[in-house]
Amino acid sequence: MLIALLISCQQKLESPVINVVSSDADLVCNDQLITHLTISGSNFAPLPTGVLTETETLTNPKLWIERVGETHSASESTESDTGLAGTTGIGSVTFDLSEWMSWTDANTLEVDIVPEFNLLSGTYHVHVQNPDGQSAVAEEALTVVAPPVFERVDPLMVCVDGRSQNFWAYGEGFLTGESSSSLAMNEGEESFALTPITEEGCVELNGVTTQSTCTDLEFTLEEATRG
Repeated sequence: MLIALLISCQQKLESPVINVVSSDADLVCNDQLITHLTISGSNFAPLPTGVLTETETLTNPKLWIERVGETHSASESTESDTGLAGTTGIGSVTFDLSEWMSWTDANTLEVDIVPEFNLLSGTYHVHVQNPDGQSAVAEEALTVVAPPVFERVDPLMVCVDGRSQNFWAYGEGFLTGESSSSLAMNEGEESFALTPITEEGCVELNGVTTQSTCTDLEFTLEEATRG
């Protein structure tokens, strides 16, 4: 009986087959914003280590993302400084998020993507690995983009005395799709936002996201918009 007990204690603890389905946010800005990610799947299993010893502890699954492509065909440079481990180049950049991840249950992992990570723009696989080595991946589940760059408006002056006036904003990285970029306007202490009526210079972002990035947006400023 004692021998059987010792043998059973030496057996390796293993989790069921792991699966990663998706992350709830498929688009993340690498600056200015904090984005909360919920990773969904099955059999995310912390496992005890050091069983029957003074160092017994519970080890959580590992979570990391792997950069596998550009945001789109005309993506920006991949130069970046980061405090996370990784090397530059498509397919060779990985960011370990395990330190900031929390295990909620067997189907859910959560992590905040913060600007301090300074992630490279691009598309990413999302990887999860249980402590026993079983792993799974959600391919191109995350797209990381840089903040929009505003260059100019045309015309520089508009008259809205009794009539509406259209104008264009030019730059890069203006998002359109599920949530479009808006233009913040200020008049004295009052502020309001305009949504684009026309989008040009747009290309679809890579990954599972359905959003696009544009360079030219047209807006309408109406008399009723002022105050």
